[in-house]
Amino acid sequence: MDNSTYEKNYFSRGLPYKWLETGQWSYLKLMRQWTALFLKLFGDNPVYLAIDDSIVLRHSKKAPMSQIHHQHGNKTNLSRYVRGQCRVALAAIVKRSGCNTALPLLLRLTPYTKEEIKRLPLNKETVHLYGREQQVNYRTAEAKARFLNGQSVCFVWCEFEDSKGKKRPRLLLSTDMQLSGLDIIVAYEKRWSIEPLFNQLKNDWGMKQTWQKTRKVLHRWVHIIAPGYIVPQLRAIKCPDPVLRLIDNMPWRKNTPITAGRIRMGLIRYFSQVRVRDWWDGKSQKFHPPDMDILRRFEDLL
Repeated sequence: MDNSTYEKNYFSRGLPYKWLETGQWSYLKLMRQWTALFLKLFGDNPVYLAIDDSIVLRHSKKAPMSQIHHQHGNKTNLSRYVRGQCRVALAAIVKRSGCNTALPLLLRLTPYTKEEIKRLPLNKETVHLYGREQQVNYRTAEAKARFLNGQSVCFVWCEFEDSKGKKRPRLLLSTDMQLSGLDIIVAYEKRWSIEPLFNQLKNDWGMKQTWQKTRKVLHRWVHIIAPGYIVPQLRAIKCPDPVLRLIDNMPWRKNTPITAGRIRMGLIRYFSQVRVRDWWDGKSQKFHPPDMDILRRFEDLL
């Protein structure tokens, strides 16, 4: 049986979708394990977290959390208001090869609304952000965040301004009460690395194809994709000697930087013949890896 026939028969039985829908496992526990690994690897240094949203377009009104959203990306081929799922991501920011990389910790379907801000004293500063000098107008205050169990936070309501006028305002939060409002704004620049994360997850890792009838099952699917994205990024960041074997698939590029894309190609070369779907036992609703040597091989690469 060739691969195309195997895949057709496999998906016609609906096995991966049954596992996503009825399997006894938690995507939250999966991401907690990844978060624990992240803290073990990077917890000795200050950790920056970024929260941002991205809209995945949907046609059906029955899709989980499918709503009408303002399309703030200013894409010329889309209307100002579109139907889709607003996915809010919590990501950890790490530095690699002089640039920031965002690693997803959680991606949730969440209603996104704007809140009114009370009048506060206005501050104006000129700072170097996003590669150029910019004027920023901001207001700061301290408050207790209900979603953090009443923890005190410093929030900053800021607007960037240029010759064309003021841009849309942003609300920034920090749990470090020692930071000034301007310090928080400068730290916020690191958040930009979450945009490549969204771009790659949606266009290269299949998040656009994660359709399901329920919110829980959809979260499960997305959080299986997330570790697959994390592994090549993590290998490119840490990059010990064993990882060099993964990038031998492009001998003509030996003097170029080690990137997540090259790591990904190496992992595909090593594991493209591993039929992970065969490990799923529909009767017991559990995974049963048939060959532990495969897992040891993968652990050696990690």
